[in-house]
Amino acid sequence: PPRLRAAVEAVESGLIWVGSSLMNYLIKGLTAGAAPETESADPPDNPLLAGLSNRELQIAKLIAEGLPNGEIATQLDITERTV
Repeated sequence: PPRLRAAVEAVESGLIWVGSSLMNYLIKGLTAGAAPETESADPPDNPLLAGLSNRELQIAKLIAEGLPNGEIATQLDITERTV
């Protein structure tokens, strides 16, 4: 299955594979109370998010909203692999 293949490829390349439900839980916890992200927004107060770029924060928020990678890619005009 494609999802299993993606997980194996991610782990094989040194990445960490996290299921979507856990990822949503983590991101919602990290972004709780965060202001909507704009290009000129101040860095987030949460130290776990402080190291993320504006684009990474955009992606994280869309993941927290439950959007699938394909939809995130379309909205941000990037490839699904980039997500």
